[in-house]
Amino acid sequence: MAKRKAMSERELIAQLDGQISDAESYSGSELSALREKALKYYDGDMKDDLPSKPGKSSVVSQDLADTVGWLLPGLMRVFLAAEHVGVYEPERPEDEASAKQATDYVNYVLMRECDGYMVLRSAMFDGLLVGNGILKHWWDEAPEYRTEDYRGLSDDAFAQLVNDETVEVLEHSAIEGEPMLDPMTGGLVPGPATHDVRIKRMTRKGKLRIAVVPGEDFLIERDATALTEEACTFCAHRSVPTRSELVLRGYDRKIIDMLAPYNDGAERDSEKRSREPLRDQAPGQGDHAAERVEIYECYVQVDYDGDGVAEWRQVVMAKDTGENRVLANEEWGDGLPFTDLVPDPVPHRWRGRSIYDEVGEVQKVKTALLRRMLDNLYMTLEPNRAVNMEAVKNKDAILDLKLGEVVQTDQDPRSVVMDLAVPFVGKEAAPMLEYWDQVAERRTGVGNQSAGLDKDTLTGNPTATATNAMMSASYTKQEDYARNIAEGMRRLFRALLKLIAKNQDEEKVIRLRGQWTPMDPRSWNANMDCSIDVGLGSGSRDRDLQMLNGIKQAQEQILLQMGPTNPLAPLDKYAHTLRKMVEVSGIKSADSYFNDLGPEQMQAMAQAAGQPKPDPKMMEAQAKLQIEQQKAQADAQLSQQRAASELQLQRDKTAAQLQADREANALKLEMMREESAAKMQLMREEALMKAQLRREEMQLEAELTADANRMNAMVAASRPADTNIERNP
Repeated sequence: MAKRKAMSERELIAQLDGQISDAESYSGSELSALREKALKYYDGDMKDDLPSKPGKSSVVSQDLADTVGWLLPGLMRVFLAAEHVGVYEPERPEDEASAKQATDYVNYVLMRECDGYMVLRSAMFDGLLVGNGILKHWWDEAPEYRTEDYRGLSDDAFAQLVNDETVEVLEHSAIEGEPMLDPMTGGLVPGPATHDVRIKRMTRKGKLRIAVVPGEDFLIERDATALTEEACTFCAHRSVPTRSELVLRGYDRKIIDMLAPYNDGAERDSEKRSREPLRDQAPGQGDHAAERVEIYECYVQVDYDGDGVAEWRQVVMAKDTGENRVLANEEWGDGLPFTDLVPDPVPHRWRGRSIYDEVGEVQKVKTALLRRMLDNLYMTLEPNRAVNMEAVKNKDAILDLKLGEVVQTDQDPRSVVMDLAVPFVGKEAAPMLEYWDQVAERRTGVGNQSAGLDKDTLTGNPTATATNAMMSASYTKQEDYARNIAEGMRRLFRALLKLIAKNQDEEKVIRLRGQWTPMDPRSWNANMDCSIDVGLGSGSRDRDLQMLNGIKQAQEQILLQMGPTNPLAPLDKYAHTLRKMVEVSGIKSADSYFNDLGPEQMQAMAQAAGQPKPDPKMMEAQAKLQIEQQKAQADAQLSQQRAASELQLQRDKTAAQLQADREANALKLEMMREESAAKMQLMREEALMKAQLRREEMQLEAELTADANRMNAMVAASRPADTNIERNP
């Protein structure tokens, strides 16, 4: 048989255009309308199916939002309550250590670096609301950079910086140093130069990326039965990146610059309009690099090389005026970069049933019933009136009715104003509402019993057995959702391991359980399988703990009877149960409470258990001897403690006596000092008084002497006159 001719690029574009057109027709005609209506029902927008009339009730029953809002937190707890979402299982004996490392590292990257909580929550939300939550996972090879400035670097520091392979110099200036004295010549020479530099440092070569793809941007062939390599031959991701983003991905800039810009308003489907409002102006309009273009990232099985065997190829096409352009075309050896989470899959069909499929009709009927009941209630409380306007004097009181308004009339008021009574029959519709609630509960497992709000359950009317039966039936449906989602999660984790092992080409150190741990995925087995544990968590915490407690008690009985290394329930299984109880109780990590026993510890315990057991009598004698030794040692320690206590007491007593003597001597010395000071003060005062008295005596003597001298002078002065008298009588 002659070999077929290889396919040309034009033929490839023509085939892909046909497949894209058929997939868009399938998505637009069959899937888009369902997704659009589900989004509107979730938001309480029912104008298309039940438009409200002016003056009538416009209330909407939020059954879809209530059901999704109740299911989603429980499903998130199923997968995220434990320490690890997925656990890798070794494929070969030498994979034991790498399986544990892969489990720790992939879960770390998913939750810490890829915003795993919001990614998984959004995918589960889409799965519940529209049937399929689509995840895209790929290795983004675009490098990440950071700009840094350095000032005053020495020559050595500058050389070390620019020689780094991850550094690109953006700006550089060398500054001459201050002149300095040369000790050899004695002259001035230039000082060491410094460098100011701005660099661009590559902080990451590439990283794992996970994103949730909106349903309207994902295309799949209409005959696909599942999103796997075996169940479909074509799928594509439609997106509108900027020209700058495409250049960073490595596509030819000349082709990117020639592409026609994406028109945000021309071809927007109704489903996208229901997610976000129409913009008057596209982002980046006026900036060519920020303009958006429409591309299709296609994964298709096609016999491109003409060997008669169709192979998977990745073809990236850009939408352009006229013929579309191929940006990339290469054979694809990896699995499809898509995973869908389907809570309720349907055999032989890709789209799963959604919560909208289950309760959309219920919400529509209940909305109609509620509106009619409220309209009836309004008419009962404020009925229409028949009025004889000619007999009413103040017609405004009738036309603009106000509370307490007086209607003026000369006639009998009953003949002028009459209420057209409307009986309230809304209570007759209440059983219909209850019936449709039961329909929704049977379909989804979400009802009063599962939410813990049933009045009969709260008042204790039903038996505990009946209540548990209702709860178990409700949890059965939710566990089915969780187990179906787990199949998609298993595919996701297998794809993540392959991406990391293939693309991460260096060791990375991460912080796990309070310790820095190196992770090198290059040596891991990328084909290891993964298990997702959903056996617990879909019910209440009390129910899960009750089940685990029963398992723990059975394991304890086996351990007591058969030993810690028994083949039925060894100690590592018991440790796993204890750790699981910690996780189910709401504590994220069980390492703070119970260690995880590995094969090495169990092997050491088995070897220890295999050693010959000593003679029981000898063990008893040794135990008695050990007890006697411990007793003698305790008595000796007690005697030593008593002697030490007495010695310490004597020391304390002596120290206290010495302290009292010191205080008494100090008091005596202080008193002697005060007495000496008083005597000295008294002697000083007596000396001062004697000196003062002596001065006063000397002053008095001086005054007496002066008085005597004056008297003598006066006497002497009076004597000559007397003589003259005697001589001359």
